[in-house]
Amino acid sequence: MHISHTKNLDPGIISIPTWLLTTDQFMDVVHVSNATSNNGSGRNYLHSKFGLILSSMKAAYLSRRENGVIQSAEDDITLMMDNMYKSKEISFVSLADVLANDYCDGPVLNDSSGTVTISTRKHFSGDVECRQIPPEGSEVSCLTPQIIQERHGRHLDREDILFIGVAWIVKPAFRLFKLCPEVVWVDVTSHSNNKGFHLLTFSSRLSIGKQVVWLWIFIPNQQRFSFRWVFQEAIPILVPKWLRDRVLFFMKDADPQQRNEILASMTNTFVNASEGTCGYHVVHQGWRKNVPSCTNIFPPTQLKKWSYIVHQIHKWIYSWMNPGNVEDEDEYEISKFLLEKFVCSQAVQEIVGDNKFLIPKIISFLRKHVYTWETLYLHYRRSHI
Repeated sequence: MHISHTKNLDPGIISIPTWLLTTDQFMDVVHVSNATSNNGSGRNYLHSKFGLILSSMKAAYLSRRENGVIQSAEDDITLMMDNMYKSKEISFVSLADVLANDYCDGPVLNDSSGTVTISTRKHFSGDVECRQIPPEGSEVSCLTPQIIQERHGRHLDREDILFIGVAWIVKPAFRLFKLCPEVVWVDVTSHSNNKGFHLLTFSSRLSIGKQVVWLWIFIPNQQRFSFRWVFQEAIPILVPKWLRDRVLFFMKDADPQQRNEILASMTNTFVNASEGTCGYHVVHQGWRKNVPSCTNIFPPTQLKKWSYIVHQIHKWIYSWMNPGNVEDEDEYEISKFLLEKFVCSQAVQEIVGDNKFLIPKIISFLRKHVYTWETLYLHYRRSHI
């Protein structure tokens, strides 16, 4: 039962220190990584040829060191933006707060702080356009207090450039999106880097079943102003209207800020689209957030029975999302009634024992966090889309 003790590790699965690599092995990793623009390829090549384990992070470090990037005084974000400016395969829209005097010599729209918020657009051709975001009446008018807070939190002077966000498309992936733009998946990955930004991705599925990410966006947080900039500023610039009009369905998770901006965008940006939600986020993630974990409450034998109860409840909810289970309003109401009767049944109460507080928690989860999304997951309501 001492599961917290460390396990004996096979030396063959431990990442090798970079200083133990020979010169030939080091150069092989660098050449393969540079040739494929993929650090994982260099790692895989080293393992297949020499049987050595090297993490992709170390492979990236070796490539950067050989290319002279490690000695560079430029920040990672500066290097990323420089590469985007140079590439003819990338088009982007960025948002930054810069010193007013660096942007223009004449009067500025919000010179009280000495800085201005600039939106920069770069085309595939390499042409660059810049425009100032006015502090009032704009799509990101609530950005000013966020900028002040960020500058204060990071101890930035007025002369320092504050990078806020960037959205970019890559030409090959964008071509594939043009083939099948009807359904779009939207997802946010938190803590995807060490700069504190969140990665928002838009993807579509091709007719052969391959999922393709065609839009990447670094946003500072998951507050509403970030999504507002994405849907009201970045997407209308990067995605032409004729292509946005072909989008019919948005699949997303249950983030309320993201959903509010998607709904707002459907009135101007994606006028022909309707929304759907992810059943996994509603059921599994919602359960983890709103129903207490019972790992430390029940003994092992009781925990197994409780896990079976949880599995049955999840399966019951998922059945509403699949065809052939509930096919009209009456069947759905009966199914909800029977589910709550099952949760409050004598069999479930015997399993929870003295932990009776779990039953009202489950009922509250169903009524406040599942039923509220029923227009987005009920199959008989969504089958016409």
